[in-house]
Amino acid sequence: MAELYDVIGDVHGCLHTLKALIKKLGYKKNGRHPDGRKLVFVGDVINRGNHSTETLSFIRDLVEKDRALMVRGNHETDWAKRVHSRKKKVSKEAVRIADWLHDLPYQILLDDRRLMVVHAAAHTDLVGVMSNKAERWSVRGGRIRGKAWDWQDSYRGEPFVVAGHTPVAKPRFSKKGGGSVIIDTSASRRKAKDRFTGKKFAGYLTAFRWPEQEIVKQKTLAKDL
Repeated sequence: MAELYDVIGDVHGCLHTLKALIKKLGYKKNGRHPDGRKLVFVGDVINRGNHSTETLSFIRDLVEKDRALMVRGNHETDWAKRVHSRKKKVSKEAVRIADWLHDLPYQILLDDRRLMVVHAAAHTDLVGVMSNKAERWSVRGGRIRGKAWDWQDSYRGEPFVVAGHTPVAKPRFSKKGGGSVIIDTSASRRKAKDRFTGKKFAGYLTAFRWPEQEIVKQKTLAKDL
């Protein structure tokens, strides 16, 4: 029997929009779902929006209560590194949060390895691999001759991959390999630009439902911007 997940794109401090999306997906306020579904976050839950600290606290609570999963994005990675480099000048709570972020996985394989969640990109040879190279690709993606790498076009791995990181006007699906989708629809921006097409659009928050492979959207609420 397939496991049931709802993978949420880059939240970037849009707490009220996130809660509205979670409610739309059928979750209760405590993060439980009547059908046993589970939330998964692709990272970059902080910065940009108006409620970065509260968003991280909300998601951290869900993860620690085993009601959600989260991979580490580049924003969490960079924030944790800054805090760790200034340990004697920041609060103990900041260090604890940085430790928690640092320990988050950069890849999650779910549903008997049929589903893989990363923040930025998947590399065929690095599926399930724990290494500095795998972390770099998973958290930041890659560049070839200074240009962003279209990892979906190159992916030939078996799991279906869900990622964020790269702004898209609508979820970008690919059938290469086991399939993939990018779901960073720029929730924290009133005006955004699709990285692949150049199309301008108003940002919103996206969820990808597994195994249904359905998309659920939530318009960004004004209080988050």
